[in-house]
Amino acid sequence: MRDKHVINRTFSKYISRKWLCVNSSSHREEVIAFINQFDEIMVKPPHLEGGQGIKKYRCNEISDLSQFVDELKKDEFLIEEVVKQHKEMAALNPYSVNTIRVNTLCDVRGG
Repeated sequence: MRDKHVINRTFSKYISRKWLCVNSSSHREEVIAFINQFDEIMVKPPHLEGGQGIKKYRCNEISDLSQFVDELKKDEFLIEEVVKQHKEMAALNPYSVNTIRVNTLCDVRGG
C-alpha cells in the first residue's frame, strides 16, 4: 500500500496529526480553513516514496492562498500538520523527524 491517502484513511485513528486529502473535487474554502490552522504544513504527493516531492511551507509566506490551493487541486496532494517531536528525539537530528521501525517476524507456529 503506497498511496498516502489510503494509508491515512485506513490508519486515521492512529495518526495523531491533522491531515487533509486535496484533489480536484476539494472545496477551496475547506482547504484554506485547514491551512489557516497552522504556522507550517507539509504537502506530500500521495504516490512517491522516500521523501520525494514533499515540501514544507510556512503558511504566512504563501502569498496567494487561493492560487496555492488551486495548484494543489490540479493533482492530488496530502496536506499534513507538521510533526513536532520530543526534544530528546530531536537531539538526534533537529532537521528531520527521527523514527524507529521495529520489524516483527513470526514463524509458522506463530513464535
